Amino acid sequence: LAASSDHVDAAVALWDRRTSDELKFVWKEVRTDVPYLEEVRRGADRPARRARFSKSRSSSDGVLKVLASLAPRHTECLQMLARLQREGGDGSKGVPYASWKEKCREAMYVTGDGALRAILTELLDHGAAEYRRDENTRAEIICVPHSDAVLGQILDFRRG
Repeated sequence: LAASSDHVDAAVALWDRRTSDELKFVWKEVRTDVPYLEEVRRGADRPARRARFSKSRSSSDGVLKVLASLAPRHTECLQMLARLQREGGDGSKGVPYASWKEKCREAMYVTGDGALRAILTELLDHGAAEYRRDENTRAEIICVPHSDAVLGQILDFRRG
């Protein structure tokens, strides 16, 4: 049996320590070296969805690894989301997608909805963002599912 996962915390998010030990998995990192634009192009057709790996809410190591692997534009959009979430006060509530899109367009990170949705898909895949609908207004809400300290690390992140 072979399986793959495109998430930095997959091992801890999928199984507890006991189950993992009993199954005796062999973990191998395999890089595909597929050009990033091809990966994004394939992901743009998938609908946005809720992140599956929210167990790592305070895992700053995982978040920093994800940031380092993202394209610069994706990182800028994630940092904008983190900034808006912090400015909103109650960070757990998230940010309306429309507000995030407006700020990303003003900063010239994206030119339209399609580009931001492709970025959102990538962020959701990596567990760097979560998506939900507001129960009352049905507005799309996006949030960075991490503690305030990790939000600070996201905002301070600079490529080396």
